[in-house]
Amino acid sequence: MSNILTITIICKDEISVMGRLLNNLSKLNNIQVVILDTGSTDGTVEAIKEFSKNSANIKLAEYKWNDSFADARNAALALVDTEYSMWLDCDDIIYDDTIEFLNNIHSYIYQNKADLYRMYYKLGPNSGMYRERIFKTDKFKWVGDIHEVLDELNGAKYTEATISEKYFIHHSKIKVNEPGRNLRIFEQMIAKGKPFNEREKVYYAKELYYNGLSEAYDKLKDCVYNGNSWFGDKLACCEILYKLEKDQDKKIDICMKAITLGPSPRPDFLCYIGDYFYLVKKNLSQAEAWYRYAYESNYLKQSTQEIITDNKYYTWYPLIQLSVVCWYIDREKANEYYRISKELYPDNKYVKMNSKYFN
Repeated sequence: MSNILTITIICKDEISVMGRLLNNLSKLNNIQVVILDTGSTDGTVEAIKEFSKNSANIKLAEYKWNDSFADARNAALALVDTEYSMWLDCDDIIYDDTIEFLNNIHSYIYQNKADLYRMYYKLGPNSGMYRERIFKTDKFKWVGDIHEVLDELNGAKYTEATISEKYFIHHSKIKVNEPGRNLRIFEQMIAKGKPFNEREKVYYAKELYYNGLSEAYDKLKDCVYNGNSWFGDKLACCEILYKLEKDQDKKIDICMKAITLGPSPRPDFLCYIGDYFYLVKKNLSQAEAWYRYAYESNYLKQSTQEIITDNKYYTWYPLIQLSVVCWYIDREKANEYYRISKELYPDNKYVKMNSKYFN
């Protein structure tokens, strides 16, 4: 069977995860791999060369780093000669189900005939997002010196599809990034007079926050209230603003703004509002209404591309809170919410804790 897909990877000093990555890649059939090294000094290049002696599908190239992730990824893309490309990071893990899926990617692509395919990117035990992962090589390029993203070439229209969450990539970071690297690249862009697009404004504000700088708050707020960025980026800013804000009433103002963004109100912000009415205002009927709104949401079924940082708000948390607040105002409702929580999440520790009240 002829090759249809090439995996591209850029790396620098990734010896701590390279063995794991190469072991994953060795299980792939009829898939080419391009690894572009950007200046490793820790034995990464030597490890790849040694491994590739017995893996003809792995091609190693070297590249002079210029503080632009998009440039490096595009340089790797230029070495691809297959119809489709797929990107990975060195600290990504591909599990057996996904490896089997990729080994049969030919039939999947020919059945769907999309230009771009999104896959679930697992970022932690309760967090993840859908990201563009497999794409037609001649239709896309990478843009952005930092927090790079795929963009269609020459504004060409494209079709896309979302691959089942069963087949996912797990981002499992071991090595800590160079401290301040991302902020430094943004500051270089400013020094060179490179204007930020709306997405870069958001990520610059987030980097200010990650680096503990006070101006982050105003930058994040400006992105939410005055910017024209994608709603998912605005919601990410709202999430940080909620954490930074100390005034309870202002926290709720942020939540009220957040629930106006996107296809429907996000359950975590609905639960924050429920917590406010329950814990701050002691208004149990209002708290019940907001928790019920979150519980009845089907947000996770919308294949959102946002990062979901804690899926408890999308699953068990509103049910637990509903059983708690209704305990004081409607025992019949409380029992019903407990029954549902026990049925759906029997192993959850909070469900088990509630059993002494409801059994």
